[in-house]
Order: sequence, then structure tokens, then C-alpha cells
Amino acid sequence: MSTVIDHPNASVDRPVLFPGRRTLPFSLVAALGLAACDFDRAVQMDAADPWHTEPEYEIGGLVEGNAAFGRVTGLRIGGDGARVHVLDPGRERLTVWSPEGALLHEVGWEEEDSELGSPDRIELHDGGFQLRDGNAFAVFGEDGQHRHTVSLPAAVGFNRFRLRPELMLPDGAFVVSLRIPNGVRAGWFGEDPIRETPVLRLEQAEDGWDFDSLAVLDIGNRDLDIRPSESGFGWSLHANQPFGNADQLDPRAGANTLLVTHESRTDPGLIELSEISPDGDTIWSGRLRFEPIPLLPGDVDAALEAEARAVSGTVGALSLDEARILVEEALYVPDHHPAVMDTEVMSNGELWIRNHEEPGDTLDVWYAVRVGEDNTAPRRILVPRSFYPFDATDTHVWGIRFDPEAGQYVVGRRLVRGGIPGAGSDR
Repeated sequence: MSTVIDHPNASVDRPVLFPGRRTLPFSLVAALGLAACDFDRAVQMDAADPWHTEPEYEIGGLVEGNAAFGRVTGLRIGGDGARVHVLDPGRERLTVWSPEGALLHEVGWEEEDSELGSPDRIELHDGGFQLRDGNAFAVFGEDGQHRHTVSLPAAVGFNRFRLRPELMLPDGAFVVSLRIPNGVRAGWFGEDPIRETPVLRLEQAEDGWDFDSLAVLDIGNRDLDIRPSESGFGWSLHANQPFGNADQLDPRAGANTLLVTHESRTDPGLIELSEISPDGDTIWSGRLRFEPIPLLPGDVDAALEAEARAVSGTVGALSLDEARILVEEALYVPDHHPAVMDTEVMSNGELWIRNHEEPGDTLDVWYAVRVGEDNTAPRRILVPRSFYPFDATDTHVWGIRFDPEAGQYVVGRRLVRGGIPGAGSDR
């Protein structure tokens, strides 16, 4: 459980007004335009091509040294598979490796004049790469030399909220989302909870900055918001809902587009995908239908217990029984498991979607959908449960394998058509 704890006097939970040339109410933000879709033509995911993976490359496993990773949050494959870029905020660095584990470059952003805080995403571009933090993009050459940093305008906000960069566009504009404080989003300051949030294009004009709406995201069931009582703010905790079905936003930096994954609220298992241009046009859409998985009472009890233990462990003065009561009040419990757990955009043009299927004790299922193509069958790919994918080429998927004793490994697994003979390996 990943939690954010707020304290009574933390300014992050207070609305702040910023000057901006134009603001739009949420109700006027353009929706995705999927209401007229023919849901009967959704791709049935039970007909997806079966694939699995086999281990081939592994970097890490050292207690000390360059191959010891702290907290990897991004990974991109460049050079036709010959360069593995690993973003590691846990050690405040980006490293570039050969697949065999030779260190090619190391960039520590605290040592560079990059003006970055803590980058959380890496994207490759012609001649180098860029890192993104909560306010800016830092551009580096292929040799790791910092070229320049482009920041969002600090004095510009939207409907009183600060901005978060999502894409830096070639024409100098930005795609941004909103940095909504947790308490404001939860409706703890006398206003209704915020259940929808826009994605915007921010562009400089002659006398200020213009906003144009691109999409609206449903975030109503995304967050597990906990506080001791409504009478006083006190402390609060914010985590992901175990059974949340909020929309997923994935920027495609190479294409300068956005991918939105929306789960139907009325038709369990139905997923709607949209690729949106920087002008707000839907340039591709697709529909997937997963087999709905009923949410059983035992599933709810297990999630409730896990979240309660995490809350009581974070707030020392809170007993486990008290934590259970608070979590039960805040827990979102639908009739079915969400069809989507995670999404990742890959370098090979696919969107990978992790599903709640459980093919075995050591395996997870990811579905790979070719973005922009309507006649290509999705792939159903089995990977070890200890492995989380970040990027894929036509031949390999790269990601992180976590070992409780040795920490994180950067791993490249070969993509193999067909199901796993036998049970498969969790390495």
C-alpha cells in the first residue's frame, strides 16, 4: 500500500488561486466522445494470442556498486535494443546499460545543472532522452550531457490548482494535468468531492497563456481517503483503492499523443481506449471486452485486512480494530474486480494492460494492444508475478524483478509465442 500522509497544517491541502488567462469549468471540458461506440464490436480478449516470456538478461544483484538499484520508476530501451535506460530516483541517478550489464553512462541530476527535483519518468528522443519531474522537463544528449531544462510557468494555474506536466510538445506548448490536493479532491473543505479532472493543452499567447481542453478523466473511485473523524481534520492518509476503476492516462511522448483507458461503469469487463492528439481530436479508438471476474467476500476481507494493517502501521496511535473501521468506511466495493490493474505504453507501439486474471500462483497476465491498428489481434502475455514490465521491443520485454533479499534487478525477458509448457518459472 502506497500512502501519502497529510498533517493538519500542511499547506498542500489548501486551495491556491493562480492567475491564468482563461479557466474552464469541469463541466465544459470535452469528454472523450465514446458514447456512440458500438460495444458489440469490442475485441473479445479470450481470443487473444497466447505468449509467454523466458529470462535472458539481468542487471543487478549487488549489495554495493553501480548495479545496485534503489527505487526504479522508469525504463526505456534505445539503440535498437542495445541501450537500457534506467531511471532510479532511489539513488538520484539515471544509468544506461548494455543488455549484458555493461554500464555505458551515469547521470546524477543533483550533480547536473538540470534544475530537476525528483524525476519520475524518462522518454527517449532523437539524439538523447528527457527526464520529467513535477514541474519541468530536462533534456539530455545521448552521451548524458545536460542540454537544457524547460519548466512550466510557475505563476499559471487552472481553476485554482497547480499544473503537472504530461507532455512537452515540439511547438513549445505543454499537455498538463492538475495537481489537486488530496483533501480538496476528497471534499473535506466544504465542497463536493472532485470526481472528474481535465487534461489540458497549455500554450503561450501574446498576453498570457491559453488553456484548451483535451479530455476529462473519471477519478471518482481512484483513491482511498482516510481521516479519523469529520469533526476535525487531524491527520489523513491517501492510497489507491484496491478495487478502483479510475481512468488511466498514458502520454505517448514519441507520438505526442495521449492514451486514455476507460472502464465502463455499467458493463463489467468493457474497456474503451482512445488516442488523443494535442489538438483534442480522437485519432484512434478501440474497445476490449474482458471476462468479468466477480468480487467475492473473501477478496474484500483480504483487502480490508491488508489496508487496515498498513494504516495502523503508519499511524502508531491507531489500533488495528480502529483502522479496520476507518478503512471499511472508505473502501470502494464494486460487484466485479476492475478489468484493468495497470497500463504501460511500450516502445514497440503497444499498450500493455494488466488484468486481474490469476493463471497460477507465480504468474500475472498482461494484454498487449497495438495502438492505432484495428486488425491486429491483442497478445495475452504471461510474466512472472515478481516482474513488472516498463518497456517492450519486438523481441523482449524489460522491467524490474524484485527480490525480497537482494532488492531490484533490471531484467530483459524474451517474448515467446505460445503458452508456457507446464507451470512456468517465477524468475
